[in-house]
Amino acid sequence: MSNITIVPRSFKEQPTYNLIELDDFSGVIFRPRKELRKQEVYATCHLFVVVLSGEKVVHTPEGDFHIRSGNAFLVRRGLHMFSEVFAGEHQYESLIFFIDDRLLADFFRTNTLTISSPASGVQPKNIFQIPVSPLMRASIDATLPFFSNKATVSKELLKVKLTEILLHIAQSKQGTEFLSFVKELQSHHKKDLLPLMEENFAKSFSVKNFAELSGRSLTTFKKDFRNTFQQSPQKWINEKRLERARFLLTHTDLNVTDVCFEVGFENLSYFGQLFKKRFGTSPKKITTARNPQK
Repeated sequence: MSNITIVPRSFKEQPTYNLIELDDFSGVIFRPRKELRKQEVYATCHLFVVVLSGEKVVHTPEGDFHIRSGNAFLVRRGLHMFSEVFAGEHQYESLIFFIDDRLLADFFRTNTLTISSPASGVQPKNIFQIPVSPLMRASIDATLPFFSNKATVSKELLKVKLTEILLHIAQSKQGTEFLSFVKELQSHHKKDLLPLMEENFAKSFSVKNFAELSGRSLTTFKKDFRNTFQQSPQKWINEKRLERARFLLTHTDLNVTDVCFEVGFENLSYFGQLFKKRFGTSPKKITTARNPQK
C-alpha cells in the first residue's frame, strides 16, 4: 500500500503543488513528474478533472477511460483507480478540483435546475466523461491565473468560476445526464461504515481521510464509528492492521518493512512499538522464527 496516492491528501502534503483550499472544495494544476506517470489513486472526495494538454488512461473496476486534451471527467468519491499518463509530444497537464458534498448541495440550492430521476435498477457510474465546449473552455481558462497568483487570489471568486463551469455542463446536451449523476453522488452521502472499514483499513488513510470517504464530518464519523464498533476509530484500525501484519509475517515471505507498509502503517519504528505492545514480541523475531536459517 505504500505506492498508493490518496487525493487530495497527497497534494496537501507536498508544497510543490500550488493547492488552493476553501471549505467545500480545493483546486490544483497537476503536472506529473516522470516517476508519477503511472499511479494507483484513491479519492477521498469527488474529483472534477479537466485535461489541459496530453492524454491519459484511467483504469477502473467498470472499465478503462481514455481521456485526451479538451475533455473533462467527474469521479465519484471512494473510487480506487489506476492512472496512466502517456508520454507524447505534449506534457500532461490537468486542472483538478476536489469537491465536497456541501458544494454540490449549494450548487443545486442556488440554481434553478431540472433533474430527472435515474432509471431504476441501473448501476451508478463511477466516472462521468464530459466534452469541453468552447464556452466551457473559456471559463476554464479564466480559472488558470488563480493558481499562479495564489497570494492575491480571491478564493470566493474561484468558487464562482467553478460554479460557472458546472452550469456550462448542466446546460449542454449532456446536462440532464450530468445533473442526474451529480444528484446521485449526493444520495450516497453517508456510507455504511462496516464494509467501508473492512475493505479499506489496510490503506494508509488517516482517521480524517476515513471520515471524508464515509461522507461524514470528523465529529460525526467518530460518533457513528463508536456506535458501530464500540471503540475509537484509531484503536480499531491499529488492531486490524496489527492482526493482518502478524498473519503476513507468519505465513508469507514478506520482510518487516514490506509488511509495515502493506498493512497501512507509514512509520516502521511506530509499527514495531505497537506490534510488540500488542503481541509481546517484535516483528523481526517472528520473521527469524519463520526462517531460522536467515
